[in-house]
Amino acid sequence: MRDARSPVRPRRPAEPSATLSEQLRSRLRSVREAAELTQASLAERTGVTRQTIIAIERGGYVPSLALALVLARELSTPLDELFWLEGGEGEQS
Repeated sequence: MRDARSPVRPRRPAEPSATLSEQLRSRLRSVREAAELTQASLAERTGVTRQTIIAIERGGYVPSLALALVLARELSTPLDELFWLEGGEGEQS
């Protein structure tokens, strides 16, 4: 049992060196263009707005896992070839 004089201090999570949006890399634009799809048509096929596709392509938005899986399926591309984390074990160039 903890001594009443010793307050419990919540642990602070370790601060990452970069945010997830800074680490996430994507080939969404090049794969989409190779599939001859517009941002609007991919958005319609995946149930999101064109602005969401634009934001993902520019790196300003990190898609949910569900959305990333839907995008990969619609583009017939393995998820790890469409998105990856920079500096990760499987880093791509």
